[in-house]
Amino acid sequence: MNTSCQKKKNDYRFLMRRVGVHRLLTEGRIIKMALVEIDHGVVVRWNTFTDEQPFTEWLGGTMEVVTDSKGVRRALWKGSYIK
Repeated sequence: MNTSCQKKKNDYRFLMRRVGVHRLLTEGRIIKMALVEIDHGVVVRWNTFTDEQPFTEWLGGTMEVVTDSKGVRRALWKGSYIK
């Protein structure tokens, strides 16, 4: 039995975490009102937004995109990596 409320393995919405913050520090820039998409702890994209986006978790504050020792971009928020 499959209902629309069940999580599907290949459903994009459940694989990616989308968060919103007031400020994003990345590549020497400050992006105000940023939307950051994180896939299993890896930052895959970010951009500014003006309208509320579906499936977005609002964290607020300041987030920083940092590159770890393996060259992977990670999201650092309040001293912890976001997964």
